Amino acid sequence: MVVCLGGFGYVYMTKPNFRFTNTRMSDKDKGPQYVKVKVDGKKTMPIAANEESGKNITTDIPKADSLEEATYQVDQMINQELQNGGYSFEEPLVIQDPYQNSPLTAIAVYSGENSSSVRVTVKGRKAENDIVDTVDAAKDHLIPIVGLYPNTENEVLLEELDANGKAVKSNTLKIQTEDLPDALREAVKVEEKTTESAMGLMIITGGGTPYLYGFDSNGDIRWYLLNKPGATFGGYPLANGHFLIEAEDTLMPTCGKPRAAQFHEIDLTGRVYQDYFFNSGSHHEIKEKEPDGNLLVLSDSGSGYVQDLLQEYDRKTGEIVKELDLKELFKDSGYVNKSDWAHTNTFSYDAKTDSVIVNPRNLHSAVKINWSTNEIEWILGNPKFWEGTGLEDKVLQPEGDIQWHYQPHTVYQLDEDLDGNPDTIHVMMFDNHYAANRKVDYFDDTGYSYVKSYTIDPQKMTVVQDHVYECDRSQVTSNFLFDGAMSRVFAVCAYAGDSDSGLYGRVIEYDY
Repeated sequence: MVVCLGGFGYVYMTKPNFRFTNTRMSDKDKGPQYVKVKVDGKKTMPIAANEESGKNITTDIPKADSLEEATYQVDQMINQELQNGGYSFEEPLVIQDPYQNSPLTAIAVYSGENSSSVRVTVKGRKAENDIVDTVDAAKDHLIPIVGLYPNTENEVLLEELDANGKAVKSNTLKIQTEDLPDALREAVKVEEKTTESAMGLMIITGGGTPYLYGFDSNGDIRWYLLNKPGATFGGYPLANGHFLIEAEDTLMPTCGKPRAAQFHEIDLTGRVYQDYFFNSGSHHEIKEKEPDGNLLVLSDSGSGYVQDLLQEYDRKTGEIVKELDLKELFKDSGYVNKSDWAHTNTFSYDAKTDSVIVNPRNLHSAVKINWSTNEIEWILGNPKFWEGTGLEDKVLQPEGDIQWHYQPHTVYQLDEDLDGNPDTIHVMMFDNHYAANRKVDYFDDTGYSYVKSYTIDPQKMTVVQDHVYECDRSQVTSNFLFDGAMSRVFAVCAYAGDSDSGLYGRVIEYDY
């Protein structure tokens, strides 16, 4: 028997003491998610709280310290060693994998006579693969070392710098590491390389990866984090060099798939700083509104709808500052007609105009919205798709030929001024160029995906397509990277799918 209540189906199985709840809205939704609850209808007992509550409850569930507690205990031991003294620049204490979750890192601990900054160089197999960082001036030093090679005696150069940044003394450390986990040993292969790359350490994250990991332009893995990726989306970089990574076990159900609700702030050495909790869970994007500022979160509006809610959380208090349900903006368009009608992927803020750019992938578009008034400022997408929606006046009009995008995954406004015109902005995206989730009869199925860049004049409401970088077909996920200083573009085809090699992503670097 199936009883439908508010769009949810409750499926009662034949066994009388178990109940299964299927949270799918339709057969097209991912899942199903089944919740099994043991039911005993023979006996009822009122439950009331009092001073004796819980005293008779016993459990064999082992108690585990939180990641923050484990970090605190390690920090206490390291600081105690530092205070005990005896470690100098010439003979520092070197602690490998200090937090036991980032094996290709270490910390060098010592006290100096004077305050000084320290430059750390983890030597690469080639000069372009050196990983270099500079630590702020101090007398007591906890020097993070990131980017060691696995199964190697690594060479790490420490240099104390004077006020002008000149090295006044140096010390070379030797650090031996263990081999990679089996899942990462054959994870990266360089197929072709014609010149020096702009890539430093490219970090891969997502539900399809066994761990967050980073590799250099030579294809060597130089960093990985043993924390499991959680629900499906992995980790998000922060301006301070840390990541937000999903907690493995704190999930929230939706009519699509579970969402991670709890995130750890962690650095490359594996040190955990604090946790964030998002009340309706998160998917695809958590991004700082501005560096070290509030957090922008993609979530689900609920009531049968997913991936259509924009939220801003106060970074300090955890309170929701603002949320916007995209259904309110598109309710008359005719496109709010299934649970995953929007499928938002990226969400970023433009302080100059107090607006956000979001890409509802299943609307084949990028949308800019005033974050104070909730007014749509412009829509970047094929004007034909928006005919008859009542939003025609919000659609940017093309100047020149444009190959339109379909189900784009990643859209951001670039910081760089590429044309010297203060009236224009530049937007880049990964165009999956796939239309299965919102079919249109004018879709040009080329068999490829693309990175595309556009110049937009918001006052004239026009758009020009500047560059199209053809890459492997990647139906879902994927990303782009733009390095303005080196004039390079990266296409990160996360789901290219190569069954012969077993490698299912491809990164291609282009001259801009």
